[in-house]
Amino acid sequence: MRIHIWTASYGYGHIKAALLLQQELQARNHEAVICRPLENKSPLLHKWSSRGYRGVLRWFPAVWRKCCRRRLSAFISVVADHYQESIQQALNADLVLSVHPLLSAVAAEGKKKNKKPFLPLYHIATDYWDPPITHHPEVDGYFLPALPGQAPSSGTKPVFPFGLPVEPKNKPYTKKECCLEHGWDQAKPLLLVCGGGDGNFPFQKKLAELCSLPAPATIVFMTGTKKWSAKQRSARHHVITLPFTERFTDYLQAADILITKGGGMTLTEAALYETPTIIVSPLPGQEERNTAYFIKHHAAYAAFSSRSMRQETNLFMQSPFEREKMKRRLRRLQAPDSTARIIDTALRLAAKSGASTQGKQHITEPPT
Repeated sequence: MRIHIWTASYGYGHIKAALLLQQELQARNHEAVICRPLENKSPLLHKWSSRGYRGVLRWFPAVWRKCCRRRLSAFISVVADHYQESIQQALNADLVLSVHPLLSAVAAEGKKKNKKPFLPLYHIATDYWDPPITHHPEVDGYFLPALPGQAPSSGTKPVFPFGLPVEPKNKPYTKKECCLEHGWDQAKPLLLVCGGGDGNFPFQKKLAELCSLPAPATIVFMTGTKKWSAKQRSARHHVITLPFTERFTDYLQAADILITKGGGMTLTEAALYETPTIIVSPLPGQEERNTAYFIKHHAAYAAFSSRSMRQETNLFMQSPFEREKMKRRLRRLQAPDSTARIIDTALRLAAKSGASTQGKQHITEPPT
């Protein structure tokens, strides 16, 4: 079966989810292709739209929050018309999976405009909420995190609360191994600060606050694709800055505390490896929803200022009991087999709909 996985480079979490789904499908001998229709037609336009997106997040957060609550049907229709050729090519598959809300809506509109009613199309969440923009009649199903007390607004279409895609646990990588590999002092608490690659995370401000922690610590900054180096040095703390790395989960399971801005995929991995988490400076909209979800389940602390971040970090550093309580709560949110369950169900539904023969009536009921 030929499966197209739609994504866009607005945050690495969506790309990571697409890669995980592709690996799972290829392991089952399916032809899985990652498609980026908004980038393929006009890379320059995508570059400027990405800058505009970051600008709105930084300077007009209230505007973005308002947009997140709307379906934006007129905007989606315009985008589908502008990218018609690349969308048509990306829809040339037996099954389409989208890991980005905007792409899910664009794919659904493209499916409608190209008159492909029998093409199965499923939205796969990478954040802990149900965005209204994905609620399009041509989306055939939704793979979401479990949202207790929150009924999805997707009408009669099936919803599968399997969790976000996540990589199966790597072989154990301990703090001792990490410190020996890098020459760090394993007696010091290991703090991992992850700010994503969008460039909006205030690394320098957080470093200045963490350097005032009373107990010595090893502070590792994962800067993503942003070129940043620590301007401030500390005689008490060992500060390290690392660029983007495929070994993020190794550092995550070695860390005593994770300080992050609240990306959905990062929080999913934190739950998988039971790393006590402090969320600070979440992006408006989706990451604020992620933060609310984890706070509701008492699986993370939210720091609403740099000072409160330092206070919460100091509490974790001084209290192994608090760290163990957080690990137990994170364990309740784990969905270690989510990627396999998503693929199992999507393939089964596609087979029942006759996707590979392109002629049978489309079925959207969940499998029995």
